Amino acid sequence: MPHKYYHGKTGIVWNVTPRGLGVIVNKKVGTRILRKRICVRFEHVKKSRCQEQYKKKQADYQAYLKLKKAGKVEPKQSLTRSAKVVKAILEKGAKVNILDTRKNHAAHF
Repeated sequence: MPHKYYHGKTGIVWNVTPRGLGVIVNKKVGTRILRKRICVRFEHVKKSRCQEQYKKKQADYQAYLKLKKAGKVEPKQSLTRSAKVVKAILEKGAKVNILDTRKNHAAHF
């Protein structure tokens, strides 16, 4: 289980082993930001969703440009959010979030 400091942090996968991942995470130490390499089991990570909206926006814009070039521009649709479950595809270079899986952790006030 990762130390409590790393819970909720986003990092980059740099190593994949049979039971876990090596993740590079930024840690503030004094006035510096260090890139720490930590080893985490698969149960404690999930795939980061930080770029889903950006990639969807890019794809929508490219489709809009094609329609505009063809002269078939449609009116914009309203944005909706969905609660889809995303499968964690763990591969080198993928961004992941470290989960807080402690059962009896103290409340932070």
